[in-house]
Amino acid sequence: MRTGRDHWRTAQVLAAAGIGFPATVAGADPEVLADIAAARLRFPVVVKQRRSRMGVGVIRCAGRDHLEAVLDSLWRLGDEVVVQEFVETEGVSLRCFVVGTEVVAAARFSAVGDEWRSNAARGGRVESLVPDGRLAALAVEAAGAAELGVCGVDLLPGEDGVVVGELNPTPGFVALEKATGADVASAVIDHLVAIS
Repeated sequence: MRTGRDHWRTAQVLAAAGIGFPATVAGADPEVLADIAAARLRFPVVVKQRRSRMGVGVIRCAGRDHLEAVLDSLWRLGDEVVVQEFVETEGVSLRCFVVGTEVVAAARFSAVGDEWRSNAARGGRVESLVPDGRLAALAVEAAGAAELGVCGVDLLPGEDGVVVGELNPTPGFVALEKATGADVASAVIDHLVAIS
């Protein structure tokens, strides 16, 4: 379960599998990491605590000074971080809930107000989505690359195409079930029974 919970490990696994993912850099020294991020990524960038979830510990930085201040603050707290390119999606993300080799539910999440993070934990609107074959295949491929039999795959529809934003090995599904009417819980139980 380390892959998915750890954003750096997830980036490595997806890159090795040739799956589109936001360009990501990591490092232990905040000044060096800021230098690497500024050289390899364009602003704005997103700083994530390596094990962040539900949008907590995820900060968009508009420029170099902001990035340095955020990295220094998190480093002083002892947090490990990654820095990623910011994928402009106009506040939209797509969540595919993968069980085994199937997408059992999917939804479109939209950020509300001034919030740029679209997840339900940040107040995002959730609407049912029927993913086309390409999106479903990408989600299943990403889950398989990370060897996760049950996971939420967050997809970012950017101007250069859809990339995997994150993998969540312990995804909540209350908002997803409410929006889609899918019985995600039963699908997970059936899967666990089948593999036990």
